[in-house]
Amino acid sequence: MNIEGKKILVTGGTGFLGKNLVPELSEHAESVIVVSAEESDIFSEFENVKIVTGDLTDSVFCKKVLNDIDVCFHLASFKKNFKYHLEHPLEVFSKNVLISEVFFEAVNRSKIKSLVIASSVAIYESSDDLLAESDPLNLETKDAYALSKIVTEANARILSMENSELSVSIARCDNFFGEHDNFGPEAQVIPSLIRKSVNDSKIEVWGSGNQERTFVYVEDVCSALIGLADLGNGFHVFNVSSGESASFKKIIGIIQKIIGIDKEVVFDTTKPEGAKRRLVSANKIMKDLEWRPEFDLVNGLRKTVEYYLELENKCHQ
Repeated sequence: MNIEGKKILVTGGTGFLGKNLVPELSEHAESVIVVSAEESDIFSEFENVKIVTGDLTDSVFCKKVLNDIDVCFHLASFKKNFKYHLEHPLEVFSKNVLISEVFFEAVNRSKIKSLVIASSVAIYESSDDLLAESDPLNLETKDAYALSKIVTEANARILSMENSELSVSIARCDNFFGEHDNFGPEAQVIPSLIRKSVNDSKIEVWGSGNQERTFVYVEDVCSALIGLADLGNGFHVFNVSSGESASFKKIIGIIQKIIGIDKEVVFDTTKPEGAKRRLVSANKIMKDLEWRPEFDLVNGLRKTVEYYLELENKCHQ
């Protein structure tokens, strides 16, 4: 099943990923219903997109929004940054697990044919090698968000076992960045480094700066998710990554070069820095779906920096 002419539901569609995915979906779908916890008019320019507000832990609401839907993209999650996850583990874990339990039960009782779930590569153990879908999950992690994603994936697998007529696809999304990202105090690493590079007198970084990650531009994540909606019945798991790795130090260097600055960088090694190395393989999705990222790290960073500078200019006009 592809999305052409389909009725689509996107949970968490007013978040960072949804703001990029929904416009893509609207070009091909008959209709797109976006579930949001708060009222918003961000998609008012799209005639076939409707935002509904509600609570995904409310089974009655879930049943209502799933009525007459063909494909669902489940993006909703409670996510902050690594620091917040460490300081509020029970809140982060409980909210995400409850959403998956209630919503998946409603999916099972609905008539949808394809469910695509945004998960995270944060669920993997650290490894010196590129992480593949078959590699062990990190059950010992102290990141409550990662643990909640592990449980969400388990719930999705059970849903697939219960409903053999449903296509359930897990997208283990790598660290993605781009337009509409959160550049505030609770931002992820790349938007945080961009904000600090533009606004701060010096760039402060948690840890040594030698942490290595693979990244992927948000537009490439969207194209992968749409591709996953077209798989057959059963349970499918794919990493979504560029496969291109970089240390935080390298990222800072690229950002400074794009902006044209040379600020002092301070690495605070007294603060936790997360996994030393988490590099993700995209070989499976590239082979099975013939998917390829269109943006490398430098070009993705350039577009993201330009977007942030436009935001800053608007704020100061």
